Amino acid sequence: MTVQSNVPPLSRGHMRNRATPSQPLVEVEFYRPSPLVALTILLFPVVVTLIGAIVFLNITGAIPIWLPFLMIALWILCLPVFWLVMQSARTTTHDFATGRPLRPWTTLSWETIERVEQSGLSIRATASDGRHITFTPFLLRDGARLRREFLFRLPQHVLTGSLAQEANKIFTMDIQTKPDGGISGTLRARPRLFWRNLFAGIGSLLLIAGVGIIVLAGSIAGTLIGAGCIVMGGVALALFFWLLQEVQVSEKGLGRKMFLSRQADIQAWEDMDMIEHSSREYMLRPRGKQRFFCAGPALLPAAERDLMRAYLHQCSDEHGVPIVRRAWIIV
Repeated sequence: MTVQSNVPPLSRGHMRNRATPSQPLVEVEFYRPSPLVALTILLFPVVVTLIGAIVFLNITGAIPIWLPFLMIALWILCLPVFWLVMQSARTTTHDFATGRPLRPWTTLSWETIERVEQSGLSIRATASDGRHITFTPFLLRDGARLRREFLFRLPQHVLTGSLAQEANKIFTMDIQTKPDGGISGTLRARPRLFWRNLFAGIGSLLLIAGVGIIVLAGSIAGTLIGAGCIVMGGVALALFFWLLQEVQVSEKGLGRKMFLSRQADIQAWEDMDMIEHSSREYMLRPRGKQRFFCAGPALLPAAERDLMRAYLHQCSDEHGVPIVRRAWIIV
């Protein structure tokens, strides 16, 4: 990984530097429960009550008087679950902490964390003194950013399993982390090998099948079918060569470098009107002085996929470039 002299290496984000007058003493980031969690808690009693009322109306034709009280009792029984998911997180240059309503914050210093592992959707960080913190990024606002901050701030030897693999991929890229948790540098990534092999295999099989059908067919219908297979095989192979591209995202712009091309197509953020993407994020199309299709996050390996999404949103917010979904981009 290339590291600029004025930016600390990613794998050393836990190290401290002396503060300067232009640098704040402590960088604090808060991660509150996501709006989805709050909305679920608010609407849960309403939805359950409506469902119960509909069921009784269909069965007995009337709503029993005790039904609202039963719904309130069930909602009270669910309060411990609601309390568990109402977790907030806080990161500073020195430590990481989580807290819930009516409970003090649990804090772990970055230097004391000796093991971080992921189980399902939750991440568990264990300190050298045995204390631990478990949190679920999915339930937090900007939870993906918190997960990325963990990968940036902690040394790789404390990460285990999928987190270690993701961190290893990220740290081999030419990117750096900012003090506020943002990203800088250039992200270069290629679509997953699975997609390239898939279209190469499909294209080759269709071409072979098409030629074989034309050679063996003794009718016009067989010839047409063989020609159709050849055309579809050609399209699949064209997609294979398109998937050999390298996608580039940086603070300068978004671009791609096609197979055997000496120069990349770069669309600068200042010259960009918007970024269009397909429904499932397989393709991106920057619009401005240039227009071209490049591979989207969904085609990239997991580490590059999440990083590309975060980097695109960061740059689009900084430069006022909207990201718009287009249904006509069918993939």
